Amino acid sequence: MNSILITIPSISSSLHSHTAGALYMLGKLLDKNSIQNYLFILNNHSFIPSARNIIANTFINTNCSHLLCIDSDIGFTAEDVLALLNMNEEFASAHYRRKSETGARMSSVKKDDKLIGVGFGFCLLAR
Repeated sequence: MNSILITIPSISSSLHSHTAGALYMLGKLLDKNSIQNYLFILNNHSFIPSARNIIANTFINTNCSHLLCIDSDIGFTAEDVLALLNMNEEFASAHYRRKSETGARMSSVKKDDKLIGVGFGFCLLAR
């Protein structure tokens, strides 16, 4: 049976309204599909690599089958998470837009038309 630890690192202890609404709908959808889910928000941690280490350690100390990582300022739908889960992969990342100094840009990196990296702001890892 699948169970998901939903994690959000938040540098400023704030959660974007779109993210909050999506989390609410996600909880309802996961409950409807009998998928246990738990929420872990890591607040006031400005060094993201360290925050991700804390999140990984938290996941390791659960019995959850999956770890869902979501940035605190992105929008998504509950169905997006089910799509990641239904891929049945050890790692799945969804394409999302993120902010930068020069405006919005995509979260993936391409070189010579090949995908060489993805953002970690919306991804699912299996145990």
